[in-house]
Amino acid sequence: MTQNECGVNKLKVAAIDTDKLKSYLEMEQLSISDMAHSIGVSHSNLSRVLSNQRPAGGRVWGGLVGYFGRRIFEFISYDSNVPKGTKKEAG
Repeated sequence: MTQNECGVNKLKVAAIDTDKLKSYLEMEQLSISDMAHSIGVSHSNLSRVLSNQRPAGGRVWGGLVGYFGRRIFEFISYDSNVPKGTKKEAG
């Protein structure tokens, strides 16, 4: 969490930096199917994440963490626009 100008904590949402992940796939000459197979998800699931049609779910996150280990942080971006319906902690 970060603080805004009033000192109120703001939530940040972690998301896959799809541009960085696509660049990695290109650099390593991996197809979406190759990566999807390596992380244990379907081609269509990973394709939708990479085209920003849907956020990464638990299986994608888990697979990417297993694949990259600590390097996963290179592929994460943080957004202060918390999705509608997310519960904020009382504070």
